[in-house]
Amino acid sequence: MNPENIDNLIKQNIRILFLIEYIPQTPLPQPKTESIDNSTKSSLDMTPSESIEMKNIEKGNIKNDHSLLLKSEERREFRAQILKIRSTKPIFIIHSPGDEEYFGGCVSAGRGFAHVTPAGDLTPCPVSNIATHNLINSTLREGLASSLFKEICKNEHLLETEGMPCALFDHPEEVSALAKLVGAYKTDLDIL
Repeated sequence: MNPENIDNLIKQNIRILFLIEYIPQTPLPQPKTESIDNSTKSSLDMTPSESIEMKNIEKGNIKNDHSLLLKSEERREFRAQILKIRSTKPIFIIHSPGDEEYFGGCVSAGRGFAHVTPAGDLTPCPVSNIATHNLINSTLREGLASSLFKEICKNEHLLETEGMPCALFDHPEEVSALAKLVGAYKTDLDIL
């Protein structure tokens, strides 16, 4: 976000820039009690999601390392810098998920975009790891019309964030229940 870096991109005739915030594929593990710090817990005291998180970090699997997630204040500073650059530099910046505010919230599940994994699974967004359709066996039209996408869009509160960068990430229990309801499967076996 250094203005010199942006100027360097402009000098290279780059006119569109995508800035995508890091969002882990798994929600932040919730401690059993507020007084226990995750770093001091024994493996016996951890919830299953906390245990998975610790194993992923120990294995060097940073795709679920929540320490890389921007804190609320950092996210506000990041957004302010993006808006400043937009108003002062000749480059168009697309900020995900920050620009979703212009569209009334999360645009996943076909409201604005969907995500296709390298294996062909159609997920509501790059952060979600659930699907009901694989584009090897079905069409994009079928996947976008799926019960998974319809239920997410029908439950508009799932597309609202409360200080988190990702709406679906912010509602893990509800998304999990919805996934079971529609028979969705997990697309990333590393995080099970």
